[in-house]
Amino acid sequence: MPFNASRNASGINSYTADFYAGILTAMADLKERGMFSGFVLNVIDMSRYSSAWELVASEALRGSELIIGPITERDMQPIAAYARSREIPVVSPLDLKTATLVEGNPWFFLFPPQSDLALQHQIDKIAASIRQADTTEYVTVIYEQGYERSDMVVQTMSSLGAKGIPFKTFKYDFLSGRGIDTVMVHAFDRHLVNRVIIPSMSEAFITDALRNLSLIRNSGIDIEVYGMSRWKSFETIELDYFHALDLRLAMSYYIDYNSPETKDFINKYTAAFHTEPTSFAFQGYDILTFFVEAMSKWGKNFPQAIVNERKSLIQSDVLFLPAGPGSGYVNCAFKDICFTDGWTVTEE
Repeated sequence: MPFNASRNASGINSYTADFYAGILTAMADLKERGMFSGFVLNVIDMSRYSSAWELVASEALRGSELIIGPITERDMQPIAAYARSREIPVVSPLDLKTATLVEGNPWFFLFPPQSDLALQHQIDKIAASIRQADTTEYVTVIYEQGYERSDMVVQTMSSLGAKGIPFKTFKYDFLSGRGIDTVMVHAFDRHLVNRVIIPSMSEAFITDALRNLSLIRNSGIDIEVYGMSRWKSFETIELDYFHALDLRLAMSYYIDYNSPETKDFINKYTAAFHTEPTSFAFQGYDILTFFVEAMSKWGKNFPQAIVNERKSLIQSDVLFLPAGPGSGYVNCAFKDICFTDGWTVTEE
């Protein structure tokens, strides 16, 4: 990690320091559980080297059985090449740009899930819900007029068709004015659950579509909306719409602050570092805990053992799948959360 640990303490990189603090909390927790006695943690400050190539040449990584980091794609390139040549599992902990290094490296693990996988995850979830239903249910795809050929719209329809899911479409220009809900209502069934997916990242269109769907649901039509994680960061959308529509999001990261595991981690972290953990601290804790548990259980064969095995962690879910023959593994798991009409957010 680029800690920037030098004579001047104020120069320390705060987010990598938080990540490391999460690592240390996980290490202490694992020791309490008797799972860290056979491990040695070798901490390397990237800032002490002129480049990652110099780090590789220094042999500081010799004897490693797992490498976590570096962060950036530029620094990860030589480390990933070294790990491949030595057959050492290497984990990219934070930067999605390192996905370029997965191909051809069967020792590479990309921990953060790629956002473009979230749409397929939502479609898979819709398919599973429809298979469990006793009646034939349609999915309604709502998109902005003029964006029929956008990647998200095309991918949505293609994926639904490939899974044999019947769907209808409704497109409109949200600049045309209000009152579109009186037309949109005819796309829905009054007797079945209407599952809606909106393949868009346009904040203005999403806001308008959710407002219209909220009005339609108020008329007694049962609607469930499946959306993208970035919607949660939109500033102009009223949260009332999320809760009114039982909005379901696929989140790369989500923390349930009511869970005993989260409370336990926060208590231990604040006791040790006298501050609240950031998302980087949660990430460090999750990554070390996941891989040490796997190494403790499976030994050096853990890379093969963890593939296709889903596990829920404090901030992340993990499901490593191969990116292709002879390539590394990408995390395809998301946290499924639902905004309920009781103004609560639940993890499904």
